[in-house]
Amino acid sequence: VPWKAVSEIISGMVKIPGATFRRGADDTEKDEAPARKIVISTFYIDRLEVTRADYAECVRVGACEEARPYPGITDPALPITGVNWYQAYGYCLWAGKRLPTEAEWELAARGTTDWQFPWGSEFDPKLLNFADWDEEENARGGIDGYDELAPAESFPEGASPYGLLNTLGNASEWVMDWYSVGYYRLAPWKDPRGPGRGRRKVLRGGSFNDVRDPEKPDALRVTDRQPVDAQTARPSIGFRCAWRSGEDLSQVGDPEPGQ
Repeated sequence: VPWKAVSEIISGMVKIPGATFRRGADDTEKDEAPARKIVISTFYIDRLEVTRADYAECVRVGACEEARPYPGITDPALPITGVNWYQAYGYCLWAGKRLPTEAEWELAARGTTDWQFPWGSEFDPKLLNFADWDEEENARGGIDGYDELAPAESFPEGASPYGLLNTLGNASEWVMDWYSVGYYRLAPWKDPRGPGRGRRKVLRGGSFNDVRDPEKPDALRVTDRQPVDAQTARPSIGFRCAWRSGEDLSQVGDPEPGQ
């Protein structure tokens, strides 16, 4: 991993001041319960999803493996997708960062509110890139105007309270944690990092492939947790990175699958 100056590392990142917030939800999916207050120490997180241009630089210097997005996706401003958890983890380490924990991601996406969406408590189809083909406008792009991925620097009106873009929709995002359905019951109250081991990692935020379902909980909510095998790479899965001062990155997260 190359040495990088802090000023270089945190360029393009947003500072999330230490906060107490209510993580999870009690009335949706059982893996989001119980909703309880936890404390997160100050950290930084990428304002945007990591782009194809960002990732290409890591590939160019031989530190990252090629991704597997849809054939024909070439716009460097789009989020990098088609990366498995290990590739996302490796890119963040190369950049002097790490993947955010689930708890950090949720705080960055909703702030200290009890909102289900980064912008408030009501879903607004104009504020994100999701599978809205049935939402009025006849084009396959639907209301949001995109068939698939949108540039990372899109939908500023849907920004989180801290200014992160596309936490919901566009690319779903790998986070650091192993998945456990009952982890919230056991999690420490300060800076939880997920179970020590597991079989699947967690995806957050939903993607352009996800449909809004008013009748039941769906992936387009800040509390939703999607367990996915860490080796999975899909054209709808991307990531963003996080950083905290004073951390030894060699001690952050266990890249080896558990039993």
